[in-house]
Amino acid sequence: MYENCKESFGYKRDFQFALGDFFVIVGREAINGSISIASFSLYISLFASFSEGIRDFLSTYVDLQEKSLYLNYLTDFLSKIESKHIFTGKEPVVRNRIDVIEFKNVYFKYPSEENYTLKDINISFRSDEKICLVGVNGAGKTTLLKLLIGLYAPTEGEILYNGNNVQNLNISEYRNLFSTCFQDFCKYSFTVSENLIFNYQSEQSNQEVVEALKKVGLFDKINGFPNTIHTPLTRYYEESGKELSGGEWQKLSLARAFLCSRAFLIIDEPSSNLDAIAENEFFNNIEKNITETGVMFVSHRLSSAKISDKIIVIDNGEIKETGSHSDLMRKDSHYSKLFKMQSERYE
Repeated sequence: MYENCKESFGYKRDFQFALGDFFVIVGREAINGSISIASFSLYISLFASFSEGIRDFLSTYVDLQEKSLYLNYLTDFLSKIESKHIFTGKEPVVRNRIDVIEFKNVYFKYPSEENYTLKDINISFRSDEKICLVGVNGAGKTTLLKLLIGLYAPTEGEILYNGNNVQNLNISEYRNLFSTCFQDFCKYSFTVSENLIFNYQSEQSNQEVVEALKKVGLFDKINGFPNTIHTPLTRYYEESGKELSGGEWQKLSLARAFLCSRAFLIIDEPSSNLDAIAENEFFNNIEKNITETGVMFVSHRLSSAKISDKIIVIDNGEIKETGSHSDLMRKDSHYSKLFKMQSERYE
């Protein structure tokens, strides 16, 4: 492909030389009196128009050749994924409930890495628990999360869903047990309602949309729009569109996760864009409204810890502590130090 690009640039250079030769020849003929000044002007004008079209064509051709390099990388990457798929199981997920998911002696390291990112993880999750996963940057929180929802497979050990190894299950059905909201959520230039039902069930009632907005404390804002939940967001395509702040977009993405209504809800840094009042309101709504779905908060900020049934402290790829907020504060170890460190900022 590189050689094709070089060849394209060569064509462009040769054309520029030909253009110069043409001007010399026509100019010489005009000086010798072989053609009139009017003909000279006509030839120059016609050739200039022709050359402009040729230049545009060559520029476009070179640009396409360059872009195709990136496309080759993408197709090569996708072919490798298809040929080395980590999940090949076919067993169906028999029910949309997580009695328990167990990590048994799980180790994980990324390809080409020598050191393990996660080491000897033994932990369990149920769909009637609110769990807070705590740890500093690089501790392994996100990696553990991706193992839990089936994006990665363990390097060693096994993950069991209701007693069945996840790698024996239909991975699409298993992943559908989880509703997730990550930090890098998408902002769609659709209506409020379409933003919530996008990529999930397409026949959600307006009332379900409203209830999801209420759970995240965004309904009053949306209800003040001219067309309420049918108001377009952003002004990219609609001049009447409404703009939301960063915190409001995060609330909307959380409402989307709530509306999905899966067996387990995972929220990565749920309050990173929220102010203190909105954060308190959000966790109050979680504690009040989410009762039949398991919830996992992945967070640096420990605001969610007090409403959690179980706190998991991970450090340097290892589980250091598990327990409730009061239990871990009494132990006066990893979690207690993190919590007190954050609390001191407010004193």
